[in-house]
Amino acid sequence: MAEKRILVVYYSRTGVTETVAKNLAERLGAEIEAIAEERDRNGAVQYMLAGKEALMESLPPINPPTEDPANFDLVVLGTPVWAFKMASPMRSYLAMNEGKFREVALFCTHRGSGGKGTFESFEKVLDIQPVAVVDFHEKSVRSGEFSGNIDEFLERLAE
Repeated sequence: MAEKRILVVYYSRTGVTETVAKNLAERLGAEIEAIAEERDRNGAVQYMLAGKEALMESLPPINPPTEDPANFDLVVLGTPVWAFKMASPMRSYLAMNEGKFREVALFCTHRGSGGKGTFESFEKVLDIQPVAVVDFHEKSVRSGEFSGNIDEFLERLAE
């Protein structure tokens, strides 16, 4: 992986996805970029709105990214699971960067739903198949016991 230029791009509402993204970027020697938006997504109302946006496959406004994914060999995309789909700010990022990805790998964080629906929502948007996917349960991330999943993910990336 050392010869590849890698970018880790993530959206995180609560910090769980950010924890995984930072760990991955460090282990991969990758650049990292957080998807940011002007909106404050804290609180119960914003939580409900997030689920609705995911179900509606909305494209909320996000701040322009600083890195161009076309300049990287591999882009690792990370999102929390919202209503069994990717977070809507990630969907906006993908729309903004359509056709710029050479290779992608995907990860998601969840509270128990797993990543299947989320990875399917990525595949509907992306025109390439991911080289690796992994999901992380929120409890394992918060407890710090998620390195085994990262090790498996990194092994798949190295294949």
